[in-house]
Amino acid sequence: ANHAANAGLPEDIWCANCTLTLLYEQSYSHLVSRADFWIASANAVIRQTSIDGALDLADTFRWGREDAESCPGSGERLPSPTGCADVEDVFLMR
Repeated sequence: ANHAANAGLPEDIWCANCTLTLLYEQSYSHLVSRADFWIASANAVIRQTSIDGALDLADTFRWGREDAESCPGSGERLPSPTGCADVEDVFLMR
């Protein structure tokens, strides 16, 4: 949680009374893992904010993530990006 790449993210981003948490618990917790819900939510934001909804990731979404309270060392697997090219390399080219 306390990783430089998380700069700006609050520690309690998944808090008991947050809108996203309440939506998940009330409508989706019996259908999908919290991890899948988090990614599906991010994909929805990408679609809604892309020009004409062009970045719709629904067809490429894969279900099956498992929830974990922590993932030690996960932040060390990605390089520290210095610009768009680094981010594109990690998420698009690999």
